Amino acid sequence: MIWLVVAFFFGFLNWLAIWFNWGKVIYVAKPATLFFLLLWSWQLSGWQGGLIWFGLALIFSLVGDIVLMFPPKYFLLGLAAFFFGHIFYIIGLNTPFQTPRLWMIAPLASVILGYVWIMSTVLRGLRKNPSVRSLQVPVLIYGLVISGMVFSALCTIIKPDWSNQAALLVTSGSILFLFSDSILAYARFVSPMPRERFWVMISYHLAQFGLITGALLWAGVL
Repeated sequence: MIWLVVAFFFGFLNWLAIWFNWGKVIYVAKPATLFFLLLWSWQLSGWQGGLIWFGLALIFSLVGDIVLMFPPKYFLLGLAAFFFGHIFYIIGLNTPFQTPRLWMIAPLASVILGYVWIMSTVLRGLRKNPSVRSLQVPVLIYGLVISGMVFSALCTIIKPDWSNQAALLVTSGSILFLFSDSILAYARFVSPMPRERFWVMISYHLAQFGLITGALLWAGVL
């Protein structure tokens, strides 16, 4: 439990550092948050069984966190790291795999509508700016994979092997992740937003805490 407390401490420190513009603190607190969350989940479970996918998702998210602190020319590399992080979350949330059911239509329709709405706004911004116009395809593909992660999390609400608490945590986490990335994309490609980095990071960290805590509950180690 100590590592979870340390992860929360660094997460809170990161939020403060962004709000007050403590540049050097951000470079320490941002990766430290996910590192200690990763350590906590490993200590509790050893990433046995289906939890290995959630562990890999954390590792790639940590890589993405670090890369995105580099100059903007490394943005695509950071996007790729988070792309694979979401792929691993999708696999973990669908372990064991279940054949598609009729009840999945409702969450699927919701996710598709959300994807179209968000991407149409972001693409308009990308097309207007020649310096980022080449990112249209990578951003579209990334949007598809995070939408797949949200859909997979929503489906846990009905799955019998997921408790209500675990399903609520991963679902909330996935939606917060989408919210975080949507703010980031809007501020970067459409129009600047006040305190954008603060809202991106607070929702991102809460998303990761929700996804991992929910997965640990599902696996029965919490």
